[in-house]
Amino acid sequence: MVVIALGACGEMGRVAAAACVASTATKRVIVADLNSKGAARLAQELGPKAVARAIDINDQAGLVSLL
Repeated sequence: MVVIALGACGEMGRVAAAACVASTATKRVIVADLNSKGAARLAQELGPKAVARAIDINDQAGLVSLL
């Protein structure tokens, strides 16, 4: 399964993304946040299953593209 963690740099998003990375059912976690530097740092902390993507949730075309 691939998980997209929107707002992953926030308090709850960070915990949720880490839980998804820890799951054996998860192949990849997309750490998606408006804060691109924070997303990159978090993805690096989470390990090889995680990749960072900058995304503005108000950008409908960007969200559709990410999905």
